[in-house]
Amino acid sequence: MKALLVGLFLTGMVGCTNLTPVGPLAHRMTPPANKSKGSDTPEPPAVVSAPKPVPPAMLIVPDEVTVGSAAASTQKLTNEFDYDMKSMPMPSKTAEISRIKAVR
Repeated sequence: MKALLVGLFLTGMVGCTNLTPVGPLAHRMTPPANKSKGSDTPEPPAVVSAPKPVPPAMLIVPDEVTVGSAAASTQKLTNEFDYDMKSMPMPSKTAEISRIKAVR
């Protein structure tokens, strides 16, 4: 008789996970329903439009470069690159953080 009761108890513990309790105390035995289904969905990423780029400075054009003015043209081109690098807007420093919620 004890073996039969232990067998029924173990079978009930392992195999009856999908059954719902019935009776006057059923509301105390049921697990709480997940009422916050909407909060499990991730928030959409914040989209910020990129700033309009500054047009490059045209300090020197290819028609101005000759064999005699190569050194001066190189200096003008270097100055143009420096100017363009300084006029670039700084990238945003916001980091995208993802949080993984525990599934219970």
